[in-house]
Amino acid sequence: MSQTNYTIFIEYAIKEKSWREFEALAPSIYDHIKHCGPILDHSVLISNDQPRLVLEIVKVADLPTVEHIRKRRKEPKMGMMGQLDTMIQGGLEGIRIWTFRPFR
Repeated sequence: MSQTNYTIFIEYAIKEKSWREFEALAPSIYDHIKHCGPILDHSVLISNDQPRLVLEIVKVADLPTVEHIRKRRKEPKMGMMGQLDTMIQGGLEGIRIWTFRPFR
């Protein structure tokens, strides 16, 4: 029986005035995800079409890790997330998270 992997898309827009500060903080995004459980892959992408739109793509092997990532990304005052709260348009409420699994 094959194991189902999950792909999480985490999208948020950074305020124009906070972009440089976000660039300095960006390396900690990778560390933050590493502490959420067994991560298979993690990419941080910047939109070519929409200025300062960030998309993280995280691949994980199980639903508990998905739920842990969702919880940690929405928790203010959680280290890096407390800093990001002031940089993201709409604060942490402006983070959109979707989880997908293979069709078959």
